[in-house]
Amino acid sequence: MVKFIKFAVLLVVALALFACPRNSFDGVEFIMANGTEPQSLDPSQTRGVPERRIAHALYIGLTTYSEQGDVIPHLAERWEISEDGLTVIFYLRRGAVFSDGHPITAREVVASMQYHYTPSTISSFASDIIQEWEGAGAAINGEITPQQAVAWEVVDDFTVRHSRISPVVVDDWGAPLFMILPMHVVTRFGEQWTQVQNHVSSGPFIIEQRIPQDRLVLVPNELYHNRANVFIDRLVLLSIADADTAYNGFRNGEIDWQAGLPSGRLDEIRLLSEWQVGPTWGTYNYAMNNSHPNLSDSRVRRALAMTMDRPGLVTSPVLGTGQIPVRGIVPLGITGSPFNYPHFPNDNAAGDMWNPDEARRLMAEAGFPGGQGFPTLTILYNTLEGHRLIAEFISHTWQRELGINVTLNNMEWQSFLEARGNPETQIFFFGWLASANDAFGFLRIFHTDDDNNNFGYSNPAVDALVEQIITLPPSARRTELMRQIEEIIIAEDQAVLPLYNYTTSNLIDLNRWAGWSVNPVNYHMWVGIRPR
Repeated sequence: MVKFIKFAVLLVVALALFACPRNSFDGVEFIMANGTEPQSLDPSQTRGVPERRIAHALYIGLTTYSEQGDVIPHLAERWEISEDGLTVIFYLRRGAVFSDGHPITAREVVASMQYHYTPSTISSFASDIIQEWEGAGAAINGEITPQQAVAWEVVDDFTVRHSRISPVVVDDWGAPLFMILPMHVVTRFGEQWTQVQNHVSSGPFIIEQRIPQDRLVLVPNELYHNRANVFIDRLVLLSIADADTAYNGFRNGEIDWQAGLPSGRLDEIRLLSEWQVGPTWGTYNYAMNNSHPNLSDSRVRRALAMTMDRPGLVTSPVLGTGQIPVRGIVPLGITGSPFNYPHFPNDNAAGDMWNPDEARRLMAEAGFPGGQGFPTLTILYNTLEGHRLIAEFISHTWQRELGINVTLNNMEWQSFLEARGNPETQIFFFGWLASANDAFGFLRIFHTDDDNNNFGYSNPAVDALVEQIITLPPSARRTELMRQIEEIIIAEDQAVLPLYNYTTSNLIDLNRWAGWSVNPVNYHMWVGIRPR
């Protein structure tokens, strides 16, 4: 009876989500299952992939991405980087305006960037990048005003100068951090500027409707400079955390694109022509609170790593979509070309990826033979069936091989983000993706003072290496220092538990839709997507 009631509730939810028939809209409608409810529509507060997809629809960046994932011009038609990599001059598109007709000039660009290093509105998720801007750190600390910082300056109406304290490594300015905000609206409405009735867009779409915990409905911004290449008349982004519910909607023709697939139905999905899969620049990891009493001993952390059956996990029904087991946190697709990045070997030839006997020896050495006396561990993850199945797989392995007790704790997305920094949190899911072919974004987060360091990890040697790398342009020396960081955080300290290299796995019918291609960053701009 309990199972029947649960099924009935799920059925009612599914019917409510897809109650409006597709043929009720006369035009090109595109519906996506966008995963969890967005934390914010303010791009400065973007922390997850669902929010980033929304940001690409509502705001214009200095650059954007092609269908293949390459960086291409957007608001900035071109840019020049100084020989030392510390100054960038952006030449802006003329005639661009916000959806209310307000001009987008160099002043709007500079004001948007200053918003990110204003103490009350700082983008904590990207603070490590902001700290590389000349004067931004002083502004954040209250030593000077954001307007006094020389990080971003108006040269003339359509030229912006960007000054840095570390050289440009990758010329990618398409992330939410570089999106242009309607500061005339932000100033007027404050924190309420993202409300539907107040919102003004700089990107290809504007908000028509928002139903919290349900959907965000967007329609074209008629004043967007590239309106001719916006072919979707209504874009519906559904907040559906349950992958099975979303999959049922896709199979019933009620959803056009689903990202995040149900693990329990992969055998069925692999047979579908709509399944689009490819490698990506990201790793799926378990982060540990290195300062928690249960995990402060590196021998315990290494034992946990040596009993994570990564090959068994990626070939199990839980995954099985081409994921590659990894020992290091830097994705295998990150080459750092032309200064090729040396990855950790994944063949277990040295017995350092899968070695239960050595793991048990380390636990005994740490004072917990056979797991005796070791406290219960808790794995935290955000609500998603795939995360639950992976957590069960890992917890059962640790219980079997080390004799320790493990409990699981799932939370909805926003609560999960807050809980990661709680000193009582022990182990949590940690996915990290790159937008560029560079390893540093995966390594700098282990600096003691990095805002993304939720690991309770601090090592003076790593801090010194990070601080040195920040000053270096792309070079063999820089690559070698990055290799040294990963050697310390993985081989010596086991500060994090990498599991596998992500793949992009989406459902979309490319016989029906054009302008969408598999790419390594898994960014798909809404401009250009069109019916065939």
